[in-house]
Amino acid sequence: MSLEVQKHSSHRRNGKLQSCEPCRKGKIRCDHVLPTCGRCARRRKFQQCVYHPAPMTRQRLLVNDALTPASPPSTARSMTTQSITSTLASPDNVRDVSNDARSDGVSNTWVSRPRRSSAPPEYGLEAALRMDNAQCSRTGNKAYISNSKVLGSVWSGLDSHHPSSNFTMHTRLGFLGSTSYSAIIQEQQTTLGLREPEMECEPGKPRHVDREQIQRGAKLLAMLKDLPMFTRFHKRWFAMSHGLIVKEPMVQIWADGIWDKYRTILENQDQKALISLSEHLWKNSRTPIIVDSSIPPREWLLMCTGEGLRWEVVGIIFCLVGDCLMNLPDWDPMLIDNDVRKIDRKRLANTMSEASDDIVTFCQWDCVLDDLVIWLMNENALLISTVKGDASYYLWKRLTEFKGAMIVLGYHQEIKVDKNTPFYLVELRKKTFCQAYGGDKFRATFLGRPPMLSKRYCLIQPPLDLTDKQLFAEGAELEEALASLDSEGWNRTGKLQRLTWTRVMLRNALIREDILEISLGVNVSKDEIISRAQQIKKNARNDWSRLPEFLRQHTFDADWDDRVAPLTNMWHLIIRLEYKYNSFLLERALVKKAGFIPGELTAVAHSIFKDVLLVSTRRDILQEFQLDVTGILWQYGLPCAAVLAFELLRQEHTRGSLTSPLPRSELIQDLSVFIAFLGTIAPTDSNKVIYEHGRAALKRILDKILAPTPNPPSLVLQAPEQMNADPYMPYALGNDADFLQWLDNMEWEKGSFSGFTSS
Repeated sequence: MSLEVQKHSSHRRNGKLQSCEPCRKGKIRCDHVLPTCGRCARRRKFQQCVYHPAPMTRQRLLVNDALTPASPPSTARSMTTQSITSTLASPDNVRDVSNDARSDGVSNTWVSRPRRSSAPPEYGLEAALRMDNAQCSRTGNKAYISNSKVLGSVWSGLDSHHPSSNFTMHTRLGFLGSTSYSAIIQEQQTTLGLREPEMECEPGKPRHVDREQIQRGAKLLAMLKDLPMFTRFHKRWFAMSHGLIVKEPMVQIWADGIWDKYRTILENQDQKALISLSEHLWKNSRTPIIVDSSIPPREWLLMCTGEGLRWEVVGIIFCLVGDCLMNLPDWDPMLIDNDVRKIDRKRLANTMSEASDDIVTFCQWDCVLDDLVIWLMNENALLISTVKGDASYYLWKRLTEFKGAMIVLGYHQEIKVDKNTPFYLVELRKKTFCQAYGGDKFRATFLGRPPMLSKRYCLIQPPLDLTDKQLFAEGAELEEALASLDSEGWNRTGKLQRLTWTRVMLRNALIREDILEISLGVNVSKDEIISRAQQIKKNARNDWSRLPEFLRQHTFDADWDDRVAPLTNMWHLIIRLEYKYNSFLLERALVKKAGFIPGELTAVAHSIFKDVLLVSTRRDILQEFQLDVTGILWQYGLPCAAVLAFELLRQEHTRGSLTSPLPRSELIQDLSVFIAFLGTIAPTDSNKVIYEHGRAALKRILDKILAPTPNPPSLVLQAPEQMNADPYMPYALGNDADFLQWLDNMEWEKGSFSGFTSS
């Protein structure tokens, strides 16, 4: 492969080499290097460095005469938002929509009442929610946007007739490790005097606007007519959760920029205006955001809204609305408008999920892969999990794409402040990867599948324990915030914040990966399992001892502290449950693969089960955390309840017990309360099938305990190694998915229970 520098070969009429557009317009000398000249490379203008074949030719910007009105003459530069607004504000393009929206800026789309007799508009939320039952029965998927065709090629609103259509498309290489094809050259590039190839260029083909994708985008933008209502849901969501990755100041700046710039277009719902705005977003989303360490947080956020609005931001706005809706109870006052008309919570959440999912598809095909796309994919996956369920195959696919995108951007390697990366982006990237890593271990446990992200190949850096305000601080204020942390990055105020919780959960996830290697690994000897289990226990104790005192003290306080916010109590409870559940999984692995007696397993299961029941006594103040509450039930409660129930059943049918006797009366009462609690879960819950299976199985076990058949006189207790041979043995189950399958397939009437047999 030649290492010679390639130069642009086209010449001007005077015989000199042609200059790139930035150098030509700036009347400065160009070195004519391909794909990016040296001056543009130093100024990080990779996208703008193009060699125009006819730079002095002025031609009308053509999109599609059937879609948009003719635009004024323009050069190869993009049509600005000002030109869009002025063109679309003409009297010919604005229709009277005074009856389409209420005075408070919220449309009538989401209220659960009969539609008006007048025909619904072609664009807007009415169109988004219009359901053709026959079509839905055939597709079983999208109700308002057809997703059957692959996304077409869209480039900046330009068609093949435009003189700049013979562009050079820049594609980011992404992370390349030490075994990659270019590693040796990159290691020696300084010696050879070569520039680092941050961008790879490939010749672009003339492309034209795809009509279908522009119209799909316009339908999505029409939904922003209800942005004032969406903003109220955003505020409620951040009040409940304190934000996961995307923070409240970010969303507020984005929403304000959209409404200030495009309010007239969104309220008027004019078809031509929305189509032109959709074209504008397609262009913005295909243009990289150039960032350096000197850009203040607010300036960076403003680059993504207003005139610079991108599809990623619109998708995040939809996701956060859906997240809030899925956590609200059906009777919440936010779901009732001023006219006492109820908003259909589940319907609106489903629509938000589908809309954000379409935008994720947009970004995967025709947008620049950057931080915004990563955050959109993360928020979209969270919403899918609440709408479709944590066991959904579609969620699994989206999570695979999300984690793959992070690897491409190098999130799994060292993340540090440099000339191109400001402090706030560094911390947001750390938090994104840490939450993805923790979620990966959670789903690997629940589904019994190998994790996608391994610490063996990742440099996992916990984010600093800062507040939202401190995260976006600058100058002396930022220095003061950093000085307030201890040597390991924890806050010294003794407050459990969102990032405090993230850091603790990351520590648990690192331990969980070691446990999963034992539970799900193959070709591991019994002696190695025992040795590694002892080391994991030691590491877990040492890791716990290194936590700040306020975390260790309050987390194991079983009493609910009414002096702090419910969310803080919930965080403390989940931290305690995660720590104990690691022990539960480790003991299950030892019983299953090493033949241990399940005494320790039963003890830790009983301890976890008591904590789960604590949630049922606090339902009055946990109404805004419905998903967290139900998640606690099936993630921690069901497996532990099954272990305890079968231990009671074994004690009923055997002459002795391998473990210490359980408090029979107390435990039967607790199991009855837990079963009743499972029965209160709403039918619309995405994980309802899990609760129903578990509830039915536990009821059958209690029936066997409370109305037992006479024990045969020859009934004897099995040895541990014999118990492990029983395919129905609950302790031998390696993951929650196996447990649910076992519950469903249990042959109750045949009396095939583990722990006893007839000799």
